[in-house]
Amino acid sequence: MQIYQEKRRFQKIVFSKPVLGLLFVLALFILFEAGRMSWRAWEAREARLKKEAEFQALVAKKQELEKKIENLSDPERVEYQAKEELGIPGEGEEVIIIVEPKNPTSTQAAAVSQNKFWEFLNRLFKR
Repeated sequence: MQIYQEKRRFQKIVFSKPVLGLLFVLALFILFEAGRMSWRAWEAREARLKKEAEFQALVAKKQELEKKIENLSDPERVEYQAKEELGIPGEGEEVIIIVEPKNPTSTQAAAVSQNKFWEFLNRLFKR
């Protein structure tokens, strides 16, 4: 009988409102911390993926620059780049610059006449 009374007293203490409230608060705290750690892990994963992408871009840029350095060591490539990018003529070559005429072309004139036609129709029906 005494064992039964001790069990009963233990149950009263464990299942009392203050102890259950304390356990509930403890469970909420543990749940909150688990959620916060999961959020931090997700943020760390996203940051890692972003940095890996940046790293891959930098590796590609490095390879591109190394290739350009290789090309600059070849005199023929240097001459080709000077001609293409800077417009420097080679020996015995001349640079010709073609300028477009300032007069409107036939397609521009047709577009202007179409605009005038539609403007006329708009003014006609707005009255």
